[in-house]
Amino acid sequence: MKKRIFFVCMMLLPVLQVWAQGIGFEAGLNLNTLRATMSGTDPESPFRPGFRAGIVLDEPFGETFSLMTGVFYSARGGNIKYSSTSVDNGSTVTQTTDGYVRLDYVEIPINILYNIRTKGDNRWFFGGGPYVAMAWGGLIGFDRVYNKGNGNQVSTRVLLPAWVGYETDDDFTPLDAGLQVQAGFEILKGIYTRAHASYGFVDINPTQNKMKNAGVGVTVGYMIR
Repeated sequence: MKKRIFFVCMMLLPVLQVWAQGIGFEAGLNLNTLRATMSGTDPESPFRPGFRAGIVLDEPFGETFSLMTGVFYSARGGNIKYSSTSVDNGSTVTQTTDGYVRLDYVEIPINILYNIRTKGDNRWFFGGGPYVAMAWGGLIGFDRVYNKGNGNQVSTRVLLPAWVGYETDDDFTPLDAGLQVQAGFEILKGIYTRAHASYGFVDINPTQNKMKNAGVGVTVGYMIR
């Protein structure tokens, strides 16, 4: 799937280059987490790494501002750790789940950047704006341990595809949207690095449980001007 996205991005390159004064490629690492509520509890969600890459467009307006957008593949999701307690035939059963979610998105950010020029035409840039993303699939993996009151313990390990859609039996809804902030530095020859953080506003879980994406990341890229 990543190869298909790269092929589509390459096909779009000549069209996008006509519109934007600056066009480039960017890739790096996301650290993702899920702001989740499950069965009335707030599970732990340690950061989980994911890949991010795509085509970047940079259109300056005025001396200090520019519009940054593009098309990215972005792996989101996060680790999930939670436990619950129930009663089965008079015995207390504790269920502990340690797992992860990876969702594959096509993402479009729309950021306004403030550029600070330095010696040699290098520049610092800062900014932010909204993003919208659509998921098409992913993975769900978890280890689950049942501790029964009689001293028995049962463990299971599961790896499943994540079903994405708007049906009642789907695992996640496709649409995600939120805000991003970023800061970075570009040197004269177009090489740059960017740090970013994102905060999703859309509940991506179709059940009574709630899940929203969030994360930080670092990428490097090359801009053609």
